[in-house]
Amino acid sequence: MGEGKKRRLSDEQVKFLEINFGKERKLESGRKVHLATEIGLDPKQVAVWFQNRRARWKSKQLEEEYVRLRSSHDSVLLEKCRLENEVSFPPTRSPNPNLDLNRMGAR
Repeated sequence: MGEGKKRRLSDEQVKFLEINFGKERKLESGRKVHLATEIGLDPKQVAVWFQNRRARWKSKQLEEEYVRLRSSHDSVLLEKCRLENEVSFPPTRSPNPNLDLNRMGAR
């Protein structure tokens, strides 16, 4: 690791890599060399950048999926509680005005 100081990429290099990452997250050898040549980097730097970017992308995907699942879980939990309440405390029925109890007893 005594190869020298770690160089930060310029904004233009990052933008170029981000655009290419958006097109294709995987990086074949030929493409890696081509991208590195276009922006003046070592192919190894491009490979490491893509690897790190894929890790960040996957982490973000997992976070978004967690938020969706959590929201869905919360909705199901609320519905479960509502249904449990409905079973435990059924709504009281109001007397049916069409039902004449006196007539029923007269039969």
